[in-house]
Amino acid sequence: MKRKLLIITLFISLFIFTGCDDLLDAAADMTAPDTGASLELDEKENLQKGVVTYVIDGDTFDVELESGVVERVRPILVDAPEICHASSPPDCEPEPFGEDATDFTRELLTGKTVYLEQDVSERDPFDRLLFYVYLEAGSMYQELILAEGLAEVAVYEPDVKYRDALESVEQQAKSEGINLWGND
Repeated sequence: MKRKLLIITLFISLFIFTGCDDLLDAAADMTAPDTGASLELDEKENLQKGVVTYVIDGDTFDVELESGVVERVRPILVDAPEICHASSPPDCEPEPFGEDATDFTRELLTGKTVYLEQDVSERDPFDRLLFYVYLEAGSMYQELILAEGLAEVAVYEPDVKYRDALESVEQQAKSEGINLWGND
């Protein structure tokens, strides 16, 4: 796993210094944890397809579905730290790593094709669609943000299909002290 983190760090550093969007895609494709939640190309036919048009924060973004409808999506089983928005109260303070989670999500997903897998529930109380989110090459977004230590697992029954796999990814990030789990 340390080799994977080194690869992630290398690709993110290259992305930052070169501004190349393709490097972040390559890092996501190469470093997705092997939890069994990634997809093969032929499995994507049964999922909803869309393009991420706007990232609100690390765990909320807008997706234009193939039908042309834009829907707000909440990835299932992850909770990223909060940031302040224009509609936030004046005394709002972002949570630690909230901006990092948002930046990671923007760089990884904005303008990208995603494949969306539903669990049991269709929407959350805020009317956001609930999905497991996959990148073009099959990597699951939830695994990637958890592996970076920029979100934690948040369980809301009955949507628990990949709970064990994602908790394993979170535990690895914790044991390595990555971002949220650092020992500062």
